Amino acid sequence: MSDPIPGAAVTSHEHFEVLKVPGTLDALDDLAAFVLRAADVANLDKKAAYRLRLAVDEIATNIVTHGYDEAGLNGDITISARLAPHALTVTLEDEAVPYDPLKTTMPDDLAAPLHERDIGGLGVYLTLRGVDEFRYEFVEGRNRNIFVMNCGPQSVTPEVSTRGPSVLLYEGKMSSAALSAALKGCGYAVFGATSPSEARPLLEAGEIEVLIVPDDIDPREAEDLIGGLSALPLGAKPFVLAYATRPDQLNAVRALLGLGAQDYLAGSIEPDLVRVRVEHARERKRLTEHQEDVTKKAALLLIERDVQIGRDIQLSFLPETLPQPSGWELTAFFRPAREVAGDFYDAFELINGRRLAFLIADVCDKGVGAALFMALFRTLVRSNAQQNVSLSWMGKNTSITENRDWLRGDPERRRQSLPSIGTGPLMHAIESTNNYITENHGLTGYFATMFMGLLDPQSGNLIYINAGHNPPVLIRANGERELLKPTGPAVGILPGANFTIQQANLLPGDTLFLHTDGVTDAKDITGRFFTEKRLYGLLQTPAPTARGSIERVRDELLTHIGAAAQFDDITMMCLRRDGDARPSSA
Repeated sequence: MSDPIPGAAVTSHEHFEVLKVPGTLDALDDLAAFVLRAADVANLDKKAAYRLRLAVDEIATNIVTHGYDEAGLNGDITISARLAPHALTVTLEDEAVPYDPLKTTMPDDLAAPLHERDIGGLGVYLTLRGVDEFRYEFVEGRNRNIFVMNCGPQSVTPEVSTRGPSVLLYEGKMSSAALSAALKGCGYAVFGATSPSEARPLLEAGEIEVLIVPDDIDPREAEDLIGGLSALPLGAKPFVLAYATRPDQLNAVRALLGLGAQDYLAGSIEPDLVRVRVEHARERKRLTEHQEDVTKKAALLLIERDVQIGRDIQLSFLPETLPQPSGWELTAFFRPAREVAGDFYDAFELINGRRLAFLIADVCDKGVGAALFMALFRTLVRSNAQQNVSLSWMGKNTSITENRDWLRGDPERRRQSLPSIGTGPLMHAIESTNNYITENHGLTGYFATMFMGLLDPQSGNLIYINAGHNPPVLIRANGERELLKPTGPAVGILPGANFTIQQANLLPGDTLFLHTDGVTDAKDITGRFFTEKRLYGLLQTPAPTARGSIERVRDELLTHIGAAAQFDDITMMCLRRDGDARPSSA
């Protein structure tokens, strides 16, 4: 089983999650998304998840339209998901007009056209049929609708399992009463429809095994009805039988077969003969589904194998270990949103170990394309930095003398912050990478935000370029916070872009925290962002170690995300100078 739905733990084997939304039709999508996420965590198969979502949507729609709107009331709907070892329980609660779905009268004749049936009943029937258990309670002035799905082989409630396999009999121009009676005589649950729009919700429920279409149907309706089946998921598509109302004239049947009908029913409507034909259709449906399932699984296995190879190759671009200069701690955390990612980080020594280069980057977009460019960016930056080691640190774009705060600072600290070596490799790494990407891959639209720094471990002097990246946070030992803001555009956007170098100085006990926007933009199950404010609050009190800072943010972030989907890669890097270190000259 995958990770349980996070939230308030009820027992050591049971977990709980809650969402509150307005009692409006606009909130139905949020409820559906909540149900599907819970079903995914519970490892329900796609068909079971679909039935659960349909059932919840049916009751929620009744709550909004009948319980609130028609009664002139306003209120909320609270949905909760409780995951136990063997069952997922979803509960809807509201303060609308009391309504017990179980007391709704079932339609007497499911085969009757919609306009001949009483309003209501069919939706509740489908709800009961789609879930393993359904209960209603009225507690302390609140309606409580409870849906239960087993987290194993799906069963059907005894109340509705007395009906046989479901057949949808489409009404043509001629009466199909005799065929309907024959089907019922065989023990089938027969539904009726007179238009594609009327048939669609029955088909989308996923319970119809055989669809019988008469040959006197309007050709446009036939095309709409049969053609629309392709949008249904595997397992929900019925086997289509063309029904020859005039066995001596089969041209119309041939037309239906051309639209996608898989067989036809003609001649006698003797119940035993009808049963043989329908059971043959049901068996062919099962075989077709099995074959499609096997084919899709085989294709998915090949795709998964290729993706895993790509993931392994991409992970090989990330350093297995990070350099640890004496008196310093450097650590990182990486969690891709998909199998492959666009984020990356790197760290390596330059100038015979006298400088530590480190960077964090975020390639635009996600998936395979971003992963390919991640490998390219990482290779270019490292290669360009290592090929241009220079003892001359004053480059044309170095902006040290333009930094007014630095010039007005303490003379001793200003002296210590003068970077003696490394500006050349830093500037060359960023400029050359930018020029290569814009000249050779500009039309692809891929670019990367990145922060690259060169550290003198002896003095704590740091020079850096921030190419459009989220500002790293420099936390002083006393808790003061500084942001290392961008000094140029993202890499790969502008040919010949101007990047300037800035500097900082890390004193004993100082921490530098770097991250991608996957941290601050992470959403919880209600869509709320993690935010920079929350991140800065966690960093306000310096942790005693770099690993401690990473773990503090990581734990809070993963708790925030909970059962929500992770939409972006999450990457963090933290550099800390030990508290007992002493600065010295380079």
